Amino acid sequence: MGSVWPWRGWLGSFGTPRDRKQKNEPRNARIEYCVPGTYVEEKPVPLSPERIDRYGLDAELLVDVPGTLVNPATRALGSYVMRTISLSKLLALGSNLRFVTLPQKGYLIKQKEGQPGVGILGAINNILRSLETFGFPVTLAAADDLAEFRDAIKDEAQRSRLGEEHVSRLREIMEDFSKVLFAEGKTITLFALTEKRIPNQQLLGEIDGLVDADVCAQLPDIAAYDLCEGAKCIAYDRPTGAAFHVLRATEAVLRTYYLHLVKRKRLPENKRTWGAMLHQLKPPPNRKRKPPRGLMGSLEHIRVNFRNPTTHPEARHDIDSAQRLLNLCRDVITQMVRDEHWAKPGDGT
Repeated sequence: MGSVWPWRGWLGSFGTPRDRKQKNEPRNARIEYCVPGTYVEEKPVPLSPERIDRYGLDAELLVDVPGTLVNPATRALGSYVMRTISLSKLLALGSNLRFVTLPQKGYLIKQKEGQPGVGILGAINNILRSLETFGFPVTLAAADDLAEFRDAIKDEAQRSRLGEEHVSRLREIMEDFSKVLFAEGKTITLFALTEKRIPNQQLLGEIDGLVDADVCAQLPDIAAYDLCEGAKCIAYDRPTGAAFHVLRATEAVLRTYYLHLVKRKRLPENKRTWGAMLHQLKPPPNRKRKPPRGLMGSLEHIRVNFRNPTTHPEARHDIDSAQRLLNLCRDVITQMVRDEHWAKPGDGT
């Protein structure tokens, strides 16, 4: 996972919005964005109507939380927050900043609806929205002059253009505005995920992207949770954490599988360890409910080579071994759920 300062390159050679339309802008690139040291309080404070109107914000998407600004769709109460943001939005912010920072006489104030690009008015609105989206509360608080300039020109006729006074005033505003923006940008770090053998889109998705739908529907809740958490740990380059979650998910499914096969003389709940359950699952020749030999071999292989070593304090996994373990456990989990002895509807455990 690489980290970058968000302001680096924003005022580079992006060109105007009209120019950018001719370039191959990545539409689906995604980054994970975390504001370091920002703690989200438990009770979000709704944005005031005045602030929404002032900066043209989206009241449905944004909440104002003491110390930060977050999207409620991705907000984890009482925890640090990492948000997914499209890289194209950052590129668009850079393009809008360049357009507004270096205005020229004759630039359109309002672009005709349906035409490519945006006028100065649209670019300013996009900048103010982006400051809220990306979590720049200091710069947003310092944007009053820019908002006032926007308000002063918003009633201009369609296809009106900037005059010399407009250009002079806007450049003066943006000189001060940019200083605050760049200063605050130095305090924020963006983390860009590197691709793994398993695509990040799959690792960061829902459980039905990790196992087939029929398996997903029958997983214990804790197993589904841990499998998803393990996949996210791989995406975020935390391989040892991924191993813990994936192995815990597998053990949760094994416990359920054990209950489906062993109906009498079950181990006490506090003694249902991985090894003890496998030992009891090894059937005598006359037992009707027999787990497949290949499945038992795979479970034993995971126990000896992954589960037991991972419990040791000195154990560490690299990103390759974590991905191998995830694939191995997904296969074993699927085998258990699809085994003929897994409980059918109405078959209690």
